[in-house]
Parts: sequence; structure tokens; C-alpha cells
Amino acid sequence: MAELDAKNDGTLADALQEERDVYEDRIAGLQEQVQTLTDENGLLKQENTALRAGVSPEKVAAAVANVDGGSGNWAEVNAHLREMIQARDEKINTINDERVRLAMLLSQEKRTCFQLAHKMQAVSLQYMVERKGLVKRLDELAAELAAAKGTDYLSAVGNFSPATDGTVDGGASPRFPADETPAAREMIAALRQERIELIVYQSKAEKAIRLLAAEKRALEEKLEKLNKK
Repeated sequence: MAELDAKNDGTLADALQEERDVYEDRIAGLQEQVQTLTDENGLLKQENTALRAGVSPEKVAAAVANVDGGSGNWAEVNAHLREMIQARDEKINTINDERVRLAMLLSQEKRTCFQLAHKMQAVSLQYMVERKGLVKRLDELAAELAAAKGTDYLSAVGNFSPATDGTVDGGASPRFPADETPAAREMIAALRQERIELIVYQSKAEKAIRLLAAEKRALEEKLEKLNKK
């Protein structure tokens, strides 16, 4: 009888051990599933954090509410957020391209302004040299006329200033008597007309430089606004 009881106890122990092994295998399988789900959840959290970093909370809430009636389908939500981020990246690329284009245009305008300023400086120097030559030539013509007319003419034109723009006409005046030589009068008129043209050209060049400077400031302001975005 004791042997039978011992045998039954051994059989029961073996059955319990087998059942325990089965449960342990199930527990191990469940633990693996839990670990897999935990890892997947961690990846989803990282992806969600990255997505939220690029999209405002208002847009995230709107995306969750609009996708599948707010049922919590995160796969579709993530896909929708990726589309939103892609659209944002395309907009950023467009802004960057525009910024590069404006920077190149600004650089070109700066070079143009520098070239115009250099040309303006050269024209100004040329104008000063030619003006000195014109003044000297007018003095020489006045001296030649004074020598030809005598002391009476010299006293009549004693207050003559070659640098002023007096009107030259065919009539008599204190500066140009009626009997002076026509060739000298025409030469003086031509020299003064050339001086006036140089002054007009200088004025136009200064105006062009001011316009380019205004365009340069406008481009710099626009570029600064794009950088702030």
C-alpha cells in the first residue's frame, strides 16, 4: 500500500512538474512579448518626440482629431504628421533657395554700386581736371581779349569770374563788348556748355547711385526678414 501511495505521489509530482514547465514556458513567451512591446513602445515614443519637436502641439491635436474621427489610429496620425513635416521642410527649402537668390542678387548689386562709385570718382576727378583746364583757358582768352582791346576793355571786365555761368549772347554787355571777336565768344560758349554737360552727367550718376543704394537697403531688409523666419 505504501508503495502504491509512493508511486501515485511520484506520478502526481511528475504531472505537476510538467504542468509547471508548460506555465513557465508560457510565462517566458509572455515576457518576451512584453519586452518586444516595450521596445516597440520606446521606438514609438522616440518617433513621436521627434515628430512633436517639428510640429506645434496645436497641429498635433488637430491631426489626431481629424484622422479617423479621433479614434487613436496612431499609424495614420504618424503618417499624417510626416506629410505635414515634409510640407514644412519643402517650405523651408523654398525659403532657403529664395534667401540664396537674394544674397546673390544683393552681392551683385553691391558690386554694381562699387563699380558705379569707382566710375563716379573717376568722373569727378576728370571733371575737376577739365574744369581747371576750362578756367585756365577762360583766363587765357580773357587775357588775350584784354590785350587786344586795351586798357579800356581790361577795366570793363575787371570783375569777370570765369567759374560763373554767365549767359553768352550776341548783344553787348559789361563782360563781352559788342565788338569782341565771334570766334572767342563761340569758344567760351562751347567750353561753358561742356562744363554744364559734365555737371548734368555728375548729377545723373549721383542719382543712379542713390537709387542703387535704396535698392540695396531694401534687399538687405528683405533678407533679414527671411533670416528671422
